[in-house]
Order: sequence, then C-alpha cells, then structure tokens
Amino acid sequence: MPDRVLNAPAGEDDRLLRLAAEGWGVIALPPAGLSDASWRAWVRPIVDQVATFMGDGYEVAIAGPADGETERFRAQLRAAGWTIDRELPVR
Repeated sequence: MPDRVLNAPAGEDDRLLRLAAEGWGVIALPPAGLSDASWRAWVRPIVDQVATFMGDGYEVAIAGPADGETERFRAQLRAAGWTIDRELPVR
C-alpha cells in the first residue's frame, strides 16, 4: 500500500481502520522519491514477505492507486515469480 494511502491527509477516511475491519493486513510500500538503490533495498524484503504470504496460501491484494510506485512493486514481484491480480478499492 502506498504511503500516501497509509497517511491520508487530515479529514479523509481512515483507510487502515476500514481494511482492518474487513480482515486485511497491510504492508507499506516504499515511499515515493527514493533513489533507485534505496528503493530496491527497501522493496526486496517486502517482495520476499509478500511471496511468502502468497506461497502459504494467503489472499493478497493491492490497495491504493495504480501509480508508478505500485507498478514498480508489481514488476519486482513478477520478477520473483508472483503476481497480484486482486485490487481493493480505496475510497
């Protein structure tokens, strides 16, 4: 989940509370604006964690906008042999 969804501006819906009520856990993606080397170092363990969840049969979804950071994460996950097809609407 992108940082801007995790930390919504004041007055917006608490997305984390809603996702928790629906039974979802959350893994935060790296924040936008990191150097390529920092981003890769940050995302590597996230890809490993998500791949472990998927390998153990957990349902995994993307929650948040289809932005460049999310697509970058999906590409890294595909490179590890996994894909996430389900997307949760973030209202």
